[in-house]
Amino acid sequence: MQKWVRRRPAVAALSATSILFLLTIAIGATVASIRLKAGRNAAEANRDEAEANLYVAETAMAFAAWDRGSASLPRILLDNQRPKPRRPDLRGFEWHYLDALWRTQPSPLFTFPPGSDAIFGLACSPAGRLVAAGQQDGKIQLLDFVTRRVIGVLQSQTQWVYSVAFSPDGKRLVSSNPRKRFDVWDVEKQILVTNLLGHSTFDAIGVAWSRDGRRIATTSAGSLYNRTLPGEIFVWDGNTYEKLFALEGHSAGPWKPAFSPDSRLLATPHTDGTILLWDLNSRRPVRTFGLINGSLFDPLGDSENRVINPGSLKRSVLLTRIANLGREHMPPLATTVLNSQAIKLLRDWITNGLAKYQSYGDWQLANFGSTNALNAAPDLDADGDGAINQLEYLTGTNPLLAGDGWGIRLAVAETQAEIQFPRIANRGFEVQWTTNLVDPNSWQPVDVARNEPLISATSSTVSVQDQLTSAPRKFYRVRILEP
Repeated sequence: MQKWVRRRPAVAALSATSILFLLTIAIGATVASIRLKAGRNAAEANRDEAEANLYVAETAMAFAAWDRGSASLPRILLDNQRPKPRRPDLRGFEWHYLDALWRTQPSPLFTFPPGSDAIFGLACSPAGRLVAAGQQDGKIQLLDFVTRRVIGVLQSQTQWVYSVAFSPDGKRLVSSNPRKRFDVWDVEKQILVTNLLGHSTFDAIGVAWSRDGRRIATTSAGSLYNRTLPGEIFVWDGNTYEKLFALEGHSAGPWKPAFSPDSRLLATPHTDGTILLWDLNSRRPVRTFGLINGSLFDPLGDSENRVINPGSLKRSVLLTRIANLGREHMPPLATTVLNSQAIKLLRDWITNGLAKYQSYGDWQLANFGSTNALNAAPDLDADGDGAINQLEYLTGTNPLLAGDGWGIRLAVAETQAEIQFPRIANRGFEVQWTTNLVDPNSWQPVDVARNEPLISATSSTVSVQDQLTSAPRKFYRVRILEP
């Protein structure tokens, strides 16, 4: 070997250099491999941590959405956390618990294609084949249960269809129209047959067709802002469409009516929380029902019990029946599972939302000493500040102090208007606009996501933005609703 090195010194030197170079590459490759593996391990650890954090966050969001009464969002969030291929299953007891809760809820068999706007009125035909869906934009969709398709759209107005009702044979449909009338339609031909004219108050609200087909009942509200005005209840001939008579004796605005199965009685819910049961022969109310402090057929052995007793869980029979299984359980379904969401919602409402509840009569007594005081009427402005008593009642302001008022702020920046106002707990608010102050039927809601007239459990400040158009003038107002 030594002789070979002496004979070929250049080749030997080159071989030694090559060996050293290969050794260096091997060492370098090993170090790089170690570093690459360490980096991969760190990346895997970061990914594991990120997925664990996401699981905790989305599971918490799912529980919060469930507590708010949402069924779709918890399902989406739970499905997001199903294990991916070659990834660990992070689901624990909490995931499976909420998944089991979700599965106790009824699920839809199918979904019709979405309409062009929000649905206000809904009715099924007596044969169960069709559904009529009255929308906010004034359209009425006719939906077929069998084909699961939209088979027609009816429209004779530009705003809300609060109520729709089929005739007993399913051949005709009557719908409410905010322009103080009700429309009668031929369902098969999808044409307007006639109008029921005669309501003089602002909003045509509710309609019902008796089971014998002989009568149609319609209701209209006195005012969007004054919920104590009585409004109107009319009964019409179901064949000739002539007005037969009006029902009188109610003191608060009526909403959607309902006939008894024998068509002899009519029930009308009212904005003061009562339900009147009318005998259509005598045309007088034969019984008054109420939810808040409503009387009971069976007080369950305690004369202080009510349907809902504000502030008292023990003496609220509606809660008792919903929260306990057995023969008296509500709703009367063959179930062994309590509706925990409904129970929690009702308990919170009784103990929190209703603890300081005042009807308009209670509010009159507290502020004016009498419901019959001269300046206590709902449409009067006792303190001269521009807000009628009904508005002061809805917003919780002092009707005898002009400096205590509720109002809205309007700010305009280039092509956008911002309407800001205090939202009061247990009230609904909706920003509306018009370009014509003369026409009371021209008001319509600002069509943005934050403008839904939802009832909130807490007070807050709300801001609604609206895009300005080329119209020369645009006016805004805020509609206030009682729950």
